[in-house]
Amino acid sequence: MDVGCGIGRQTILLAEFGFDAVGVDISSEAIAVARQHALTQTNLPFGRRVGFSVLESTQLPFADGAFDVVVCDSVLDSMRFETACELMKEIERTVIAYAFITLISKRCHATGKAEEVVVTTPHEFSTVQSYFDVDKLEELRSVTALKRVWMNEVVELDGSGNVVNSRYHVVLRKP
Repeated sequence: MDVGCGIGRQTILLAEFGFDAVGVDISSEAIAVARQHALTQTNLPFGRRVGFSVLESTQLPFADGAFDVVVCDSVLDSMRFETACELMKEIERTVIAYAFITLISKRCHATGKAEEVVVTTPHEFSTVQSYFDVDKLEELRSVTALKRVWMNEVVELDGSGNVVNSRYHVVLRKP
């Protein structure tokens, strides 16, 4: 499952890798684009399926242990921390083996602090951006029994050595 799939690029990629893949997102417009995009794909292995659903709350509409793998890329940091914790519990509930999450690092924040801010730029105006450090990441993980098995912070710099982007990439395993 791809939580926060947007227009479905990673969901379709999971299907191309041989998974039966499901993408969920809160945007019905993005899901409509994802469904249309999936119809044009010819690289899916024989018998593999890809599907999309609109997510109406933090409760995922799937049975316990419905998925071997859950991907949640650039999603949990785009909401209030309490909401991210609720969604983490749902990821734990629906996954059998592994979850892969990415979270924006505090290095991207002008203050360098792990905190929540309301976005004032036009692209995501009035949405919430949560910046993470290792402690905040651990606090998010700790609402579940998922165990961190791998983590890497990827930092992108411009030509002057300024941080352009920085994200934590985390693999979690269900015990």
